[in-house]
Amino acid sequence: MDEDNDLYIVGRIAKEERFKVQADVVYAQPIEDVMKKYEPIKDIVIIGRPTGSTHGDEIVYCVM
Repeated sequence: MDEDNDLYIVGRIAKEERFKVQADVVYAQPIEDVMKKYEPIKDIVIIGRPTGSTHGDEIVYCVM
């Protein structure tokens, strides 16, 4: 975050960010690649948020 309180996402800590949703493993990069093909989307980042439930992570995304 800079002095103007703008947040910049510049990369990932894990090379293959993955989430567990129901019984499936979902990878962020393929979803981001498909969504970036949609012209109005300039950039997107997908992250997972642990829910603490047996259903797995909640997928959260930010679209620009």
